[in-house]
Amino acid sequence: MRESLRRLAGIAGVVVVSATPIEALPREWSEHIAVVSKGFVREKVLMVGDAPGDLNTSAANGILFYPIIAGDEEASWSQLLEKGFGRFFAGTYCDPYEKLLERLHQALPDETPWKEIT
Repeated sequence: MRESLRRLAGIAGVVVVSATPIEALPREWSEHIAVVSKGFVREKVLMVGDAPGDLNTSAANGILFYPIIAGDEEASWSQLLEKGFGRFFAGTYCDPYEKLLERLHQALPDETPWKEIT
């Protein structure tokens, strides 16, 4: 992630939203993305996320999405740096990376480990 932010410095606007309380996350993501994407051509906005809610938010706002795969974060960021950003800036980013989206869903547990089942 750090290398991605370094690479984007000076050539793109970047907004980082993280560590939001779980109950506020869907609402705040939608609000932030809606505000950030106003005034931009939708194909010029790329959301990077690691959860289905991130994907849903990008779809609801009509913007491109790149998935970070849980447990394989380093490779996900590497692929984004090596291929994704180049394609995005060239206008040839094909949204979505279908195989990565399948892996995004497969990498997530059925139950969240912090949620107590009663």
